Amino acid sequence: GHTEPVGHLAVDGHFLLSGSDDGSVRLWDLYAYALLRVLPRVQEGPLRGLLVVPDSGWLVACSEAAVRVWDYDSGGLLKEWRHAEPFCSIGLRRSTGDVIAGTEEGLLVALPLAELTPSMGA
Repeated sequence: GHTEPVGHLAVDGHFLLSGSDDGSVRLWDLYAYALLRVLPRVQEGPLRGLLVVPDSGWLVACSEAAVRVWDYDSGGLLKEWRHAEPFCSIGLRRSTGDVIAGTEEGLLVALPLAELTPSMGA
């Protein structure tokens, strides 16, 4: 398991992704109850949010410094957004394909996943 507290969970079909205060994410097979992969240092510092984009294999992770999109199968970084204010939460607006990020100063920032693929948000 993790070496630091697990603060975030996301489910995608038979996969569970668990995010820890050490900035890592672990991918688990819910059928076999087995660890499949560790994505080390998905973020600098503790995770503040974690979600899966349905039917894409994408993991979105949030820390104070950045919101990042990862391909959780390959472990590859697909996109990174930064903002002048620290991020503190994320949610998915599936109808538009936007990740909505909340900041510590009370702003909501739309981060378009459509930048990654033309079919997102269509």
